[in-house]
Amino acid sequence: IPNMIESGLEHLAQKLGRVPDLKVDPYNNKDSERAKLKSEKIERIVHSYDKKSRIEMQMPQAARWLPGYGFCAWVVTTKQDKNGHFYPSAELRDPYDTFPGNFGPDQQPREMAVLRRVPRYKLAQIYPEFAKEILKQDDDEESTPDTATPFMSYENNREQGWEDNTYSGVRIIEYYDMGGTYVVFPEKNMILDFIPNVLSTPPFVFMKKVSFDQLKGQYDHVIGLMAMMAKINIMSAIAMEDSVFTETNISGEIESGQYRKGRFAVNYLAPGTQVSKPMNNIPYQLFQQIDRLERQLRMVGGYPVTDDSQSPNSFVTGAGLSELNSTMSLMISEYRDIIKTGIVAMDEKR
Repeated sequence: IPNMIESGLEHLAQKLGRVPDLKVDPYNNKDSERAKLKSEKIERIVHSYDKKSRIEMQMPQAARWLPGYGFCAWVVTTKQDKNGHFYPSAELRDPYDTFPGNFGPDQQPREMAVLRRVPRYKLAQIYPEFAKEILKQDDDEESTPDTATPFMSYENNREQGWEDNTYSGVRIIEYYDMGGTYVVFPEKNMILDFIPNVLSTPPFVFMKKVSFDQLKGQYDHVIGLMAMMAKINIMSAIAMEDSVFTETNISGEIESGQYRKGRFAVNYLAPGTQVSKPMNNIPYQLFQQIDRLERQLRMVGGYPVTDDSQSPNSFVTGAGLSELNSTMSLMISEYRDIIKTGIVAMDEKR
């Protein structure tokens, strides 16, 4: 079931995952030399911030998550360069482990929690003052109901996070609001850190897909069709196998004893004997139904056949291709507007 969703998502993300062109207009649209120099300086600063954050590598990842999950979040924080200078940095967070607060009328949450898994030794390096408590493990602590957290049931199906591939991560929760960032260690019921927010807005950027009544990914509504397609694919395989190995009916007598099957098999039958193999055309009907389902999937998911290097027509014309791509380009331009607005908000915060 996920193969077609993933294929559609990959092709869509490759059209979206480019950093928007950087352009800073002169302040108050002034045409003076000073205003132009100031805008050029801001451009250089933002460009260097992007380079230090490797934003060109974060964008393809964000372009997969934005349609797939329906939203995407960057955290604006500070990092230190090799000379000891602090600079603002943008870090992408996995939407699967991100819990935004109330959206409000402007559809922009003012608070957000992120569940992360960090290796225990790494956490002790970051917070050496709590190293003793972090490194101490109680064997029966995880199983006691007193220390159970709501995230335990949530994590049953996903033992490792997107960031932690060591299978040794411990849960920490980052909570962001207007006041600042709280880093919570739920295993020990400790607040490890609090970073005050120096901005007039929350220290994160939240981008969401435009949807009708609730937050949904691009392909959420085709999963039912996908399940039906999987079911019919299985039925078609069974029906094809049954029609190839269909039974043989003989009306009469066999003179050669046992009825032989396979290549070069010879059977001697008495005069007047009839041999028949029942035929059915169920496999062909099933293939037709699968084609119909695929057409519905592509229409509902906004996933054109041209993305899979298939021609949409028996004969291809430039006008036909451009008409087919017009609806797709509208969707892409909408996603690009969302990304552009998010990047502008991120630049403002940085």
